[in-house]
Amino acid sequence: MKNFQMTQTVFHRFTLLLAVIILMPSSINAAYWRTTQWLVQCVEPVDCEPANLVFAEQLSKASVWLRDLDFEEAASFNNLDLGDDSLKHWIASISDSRVDQEEHSLAGFFEPVERMIWLRNENYFNLGDAGQSYDDPFFAVAHLNTFVAAHELFHAVQSAENYSVPLDQQHKWISEGTATAVAMDFALETEPELGAQFLMREHKSPLHQPAKFYDNYKTAHFWLFIGKQLNSKPRIAYLNEFFLNHKLTDHYGIAGLDAYLKPQGGLYTLFPLYLAELPVLNAFGQPDTWQLKLPNNKQSISQSFTGRVRKLAGSAAQLTVSHSSDKDVELSIEISENPSDLHLIIDGAVQATHTAGNHAIYRAQLTARKKDFSVVIAEVAKNAIDSVDRHFKIKVTLKEITDPPCGFKAVVTGGVPMAGVHQGPARFLGNMMILNDLKTGWEARVALPAKAVGKYTSSFQAAAFKVDHPDCPGCVEFWQSDEAAMEIKAFNTDRKNGFVVGNFSGQAKWTGLGSTGEYTPFQVNVSEFRAVARSTRNKSAFESCVNHWKNR
Repeated sequence: MKNFQMTQTVFHRFTLLLAVIILMPSSINAAYWRTTQWLVQCVEPVDCEPANLVFAEQLSKASVWLRDLDFEEAASFNNLDLGDDSLKHWIASISDSRVDQEEHSLAGFFEPVERMIWLRNENYFNLGDAGQSYDDPFFAVAHLNTFVAAHELFHAVQSAENYSVPLDQQHKWISEGTATAVAMDFALETEPELGAQFLMREHKSPLHQPAKFYDNYKTAHFWLFIGKQLNSKPRIAYLNEFFLNHKLTDHYGIAGLDAYLKPQGGLYTLFPLYLAELPVLNAFGQPDTWQLKLPNNKQSISQSFTGRVRKLAGSAAQLTVSHSSDKDVELSIEISENPSDLHLIIDGAVQATHTAGNHAIYRAQLTARKKDFSVVIAEVAKNAIDSVDRHFKIKVTLKEITDPPCGFKAVVTGGVPMAGVHQGPARFLGNMMILNDLKTGWEARVALPAKAVGKYTSSFQAAAFKVDHPDCPGCVEFWQSDEAAMEIKAFNTDRKNGFVVGNFSGQAKWTGLGSTGEYTPFQVNVSEFRAVARSTRNKSAFESCVNHWKNR
């Protein structure tokens, strides 16, 4: 019985140990590579030194780098028992004629059946063209070809048993795009002084269905952008987790990618941000040309521009607006039809969706009589696999501004340095309103007592008036909140186009330098204020207001 109990105890311990081993995360084994030392064989030409030695060293460094980032070991030796970790393994061959047999002009390729990397002899160095300097971007692009071994090694990693990265034609935007991204980040690690530039792809075609073969490789910029958004260091490190945990065979891999990015808002949030970073003149084919002019005899004019955008892609236009009015003119750009799943990007900034109309709108006061804007319409659905090609209509409006877009007029009375009339822009962020006279430097910070219309008393928290003026450097004037009164006449909480309208008055007191001297009482009366919303992401309404007061 005792022996049985001991046996049973040992069995339970073994079972527990086995359970622990089974439950261990795969990343513990992901960092184990049976070797990082490689042999590169000369096939044609037979004597290819030093190319084979240079490529072997690059493969070794790239293997250590990827191993330390927890990537799975390269599939090239999955079925081999190497024994001693110091053994070198034949992973690549140099043969120009073998590479030339491929359909497209390549610097090298990974053959998944034989699990062999094939390389060109001449790509182990880059002298550049005659007269070309290291600062030349075309030199940097060509120099990336010298990291072709790292690119092809990552294809062997993609073929690892625990990953599910398809290497077929439909998924090259993933396999080639991520391999190029890896080569770029590896180049930055090993030769940071040369950078790692690569050509931009065209995004008039869907992200997952590039129009041209080499655009699959150029999708590297998208994968690096995602890494930056995820705060991945280096930028490609997140690919290990992505490849391990998400199926990439459905809907060209879009379904798995969208699921992986859901904590960050999915492709619905990130894809427009990515397109916003791209140069309009290069990334969307030939942009359309839109023009709108406000006639002298009109106070406003609107015109609609139509077009078509592919799913998970962008359509671009260059908009030129002009006027000859003596008054300030406001520009608005909005998606007026089919707003669902369409995103508006103006001058590299994604415009937030307007709460009331459920569509994006851009507003700005023109600072010149003629001005150009870049416009991009992006398409991506909240569930990215539901994205479809869409027609769109963009409404552009120019109108004279008869009243200030925002502002205030304050009368300060009493024996204080800043007594007089002050006026200028007004903004609010959350429950704080800021009034600022751009010419006198007078500024007020007032807590809004409520986000609803009505009259309020004794509801201010202590708010300070800071004086930045030569006559009174460092002066601070303090509100006595129990004697202040505010009336809010209108309030809109939309963070982009929101505003608050009202008036307030109160007794305050001032002391020189804010800490010494006797207090001097004074009265502040703001007969009317209109403050606009301002956030770190959406500044257009407040910028229009500031421009109005600067130009008056």
